[in-house]
Amino acid sequence: MKFKPMIKTPIFILIALGIWLGGQSLPADSPLTPVIPLKPLKINGSVAVSVRPYDTILSLFVRVRLDGKLVSGLRVTLMDRPAVEESAGLYSCRINGFTPVPGRTVSVAFDKKPGIPSIHAPLSRSLLTAQATIGQLIKITAPLPDAHVPLTPAGMLNVAWAGGNPPYSIEILPFTGADTTGDSVYSQTGVAGTSVSVPLAIFRPGAKFGIYIFSKMDDFRFSAKVDSNSQFLLRQSAAVYIFPE
Repeated sequence: MKFKPMIKTPIFILIALGIWLGGQSLPADSPLTPVIPLKPLKINGSVAVSVRPYDTILSLFVRVRLDGKLVSGLRVTLMDRPAVEESAGLYSCRINGFTPVPGRTVSVAFDKKPGIPSIHAPLSRSLLTAQATIGQLIKITAPLPDAHVPLTPAGMLNVAWAGGNPPYSIEILPFTGADTTGDSVYSQTGVAGTSVSVPLAIFRPGAKFGIYIFSKMDDFRFSAKVDSNSQFLLRQSAAVYIFPE
C-alpha cells in the first residue's frame, strides 16, 4: 500500500516542529534566575522593667525595619502578650503587675499575622524570637518612700541606691496629676557610683516628685540573624516618690 509513507511524513514533521519550538522557548544556554536571599530584619528598641512604689511594669517599645523600610502588619508579642502597632513598624506592649525575678528570661517574638499575606521576610522564614535575662534589680535606699523633705537654702538631697549595673542615669520629675508628670527638673547620665547629691533648690514645696534611677540589664539574643545595626536592650528603672515642704 503506497499511501502509508504519505501519512507518516506529516507526523514526523509535527514532532520535529514541536522539538524545535521547545528549543526556542527553553534554550539550553539561557541563564537561570538567581535566588536572592532575604535581608535580615533590623530591630531597634528596648524592653523595660519598671519598679514603681505601687506597681511593677514590663513594657516593650520597638521598631522593625527591612531594607531600610518600616515593617507593618507583624504579630509581635512580649511574654506571649500581643503588642499594639502604634504606627507603621512601631510596636508597643505594657504588662502591669509583672514580677521581675533575677535569672528569669524575658522573651519577645516577631512573626507575620496568621492568614495575612506579606511580602516581608517573616513570610518565608521561621518565627524570630529574642531573649534576655533579668539581672540584679535596683533598689533606692535614700530618700525613703513618700518622705517629706524639708527644703533648706543651699541644702542637698542624698539619692542612693543598690543593685543594677553601672553606668546609671537619674531623672527627677514633678507630678502634674495623679499619674502624670511634667518636665524634668534634674537629670544626669553616666553615673558610675550608686549615689548622687541633688540641690534642694530644684524642688518646690507642696508638690510631689518622682526620683527615677535607670540602668541597662542585658542585650537581647536572637534566634536568627538580624541586621548588624540592630540594638535591642533589656533595661530597668526604679522609682521613689517624695514630698518637699
